[in-house]
Amino acid sequence: MNKITTKPTLEYDSNPFTLSIKGLGLLIEYAKGVFIALLIFGMLGLVLNIFSYIPSDNNSNTTSSYSSTEASDTNSLVNGSNVVEWGVVVSVTLVIIGALIVIFFVAVFLSALYYGVVASGAVSASEKRMITLGEAFSEMGERLGALFKAEIIINLKIIGGLLLFIVPGIRAALRYQSTPYIIMKNKEISATDAINSSKDLYKGHLMESFGIMTVGAIIPFIGSAVSASGMAMSIQQLTAYKESNLVTPKTHWLNYIGLIILALFFLIIFSITAITIAVLINSTN
Repeated sequence: MNKITTKPTLEYDSNPFTLSIKGLGLLIEYAKGVFIALLIFGMLGLVLNIFSYIPSDNNSNTTSSYSSTEASDTNSLVNGSNVVEWGVVVSVTLVIIGALIVIFFVAVFLSALYYGVVASGAVSASEKRMITLGEAFSEMGERLGALFKAEIIINLKIIGGLLLFIVPGIRAALRYQSTPYIIMKNKEISATDAINSSKDLYKGHLMESFGIMTVGAIIPFIGSAVSASGMAMSIQQLTAYKESNLVTPKTHWLNYIGLIILALFFLIIFSITAITIAVLINSTN
């Protein structure tokens, strides 16, 4: 008698909330040190944001310190008594450009360090493999070259896309969001191959990447941990479906919640503006 064999049904959850929360539970269980580090970063970020909104008197002091001597110097420049040499202008411009390039590479390097550690912890947790914060740093160090190169390429693609009517830049950010996780998951993969793999993996699934990003953005303190966990889980299930040549289920509608929130925000702003204009018109009449 012949036995009938069937392929095992793969789990696929495109609900960004349940997927990310499930991943967060694994992160806390298997990568507790990484989770605690992300929690501390989240709390520090919140504190810094609160302090940034505290008003100060620096602006008024700066304005009042504008002296009559500076005003006269400005007038003399306008009148042409002091001619600014083009060599000075070019030198200052080159210094500014050089400073921006240095800042860019430093920021990208720090980003590679951060996402390398986070991705290492999230990937290990999704695979139910215990990892300490020190081990996550060690794994990141081994892949730092690929992470740094990938971050440079991705950031340049995003900047270029933003300059091209913004939308291509947003698509690039969503398309390549999984790259650090792919690098930490596949120890031998190169930066360019990881970028191409991320693009291929999320072809037709950009809204799922957007949904995970949205969930992380709206949850305080642990938002970065939630989005990292969700991304690691998403990569795991998309890879499993791709290797099995199976079609993934329909994208869950909650992945569009970010667009819904943005639409409501603009609707509220438009309504407030319209009401304000109407009140001003009535008051003048």
